[in-house]
Amino acid sequence: MLAQTLRDKLSQDSQDRPKGGTPDVCVLATKIVDGIGRAHREVRAISRGLVPVSLDAQGLMHALRELASRTDDIEGVTCAFKYERAVDVADDLTAMHLYRIAQEAITNAIKHGRPEHILIALETEKGYPVLEITDDGRGFDSTVKREGMGLKTMLYRATLIGARLTVSPVEAGGTLVTCKVFGGGQ
Repeated sequence: MLAQTLRDKLSQDSQDRPKGGTPDVCVLATKIVDGIGRAHREVRAISRGLVPVSLDAQGLMHALRELASRTDDIEGVTCAFKYERAVDVADDLTAMHLYRIAQEAITNAIKHGRPEHILIALETEKGYPVLEITDDGRGFDSTVKREGMGLKTMLYRATLIGARLTVSPVEAGGTLVTCKVFGGGQ
């Protein structure tokens, strides 16, 4: 707000000056205001990713739908969220970890697989949530040693909620990440 005030004040002062005066300071103040505005929008976008809307046991489906929508906005990637019926998750912690697993799987797919399509699916099996993220990218080679933290973090999160996480190649190309909750989180 101070930068905006400075820019406005400098603009008013430059209008009172005779022609030929250089408004370099006004241009600089405008650049500062624009830069702060961009930074503010980026921080808001990042914070939405860190704390998604309504991320609790009842809000997981909404949060996954929002994640698919934001991913779909990325140029060259189509993302959808699929479910046959509402999936209830018993506790907020399980909902949060399932969301983070989906988020990391999508990040990994985009970063390493370069897919055109990503599908997030949430269903139940024997009363427990099953999350699947499928992409049509380059696939996942399980023989390659992974040094990054993404897969390790997903595995850790799955363990915390009593789930089994599998990452496997898709026959037609791409990767399937499956997280089946068996206990602890239900």
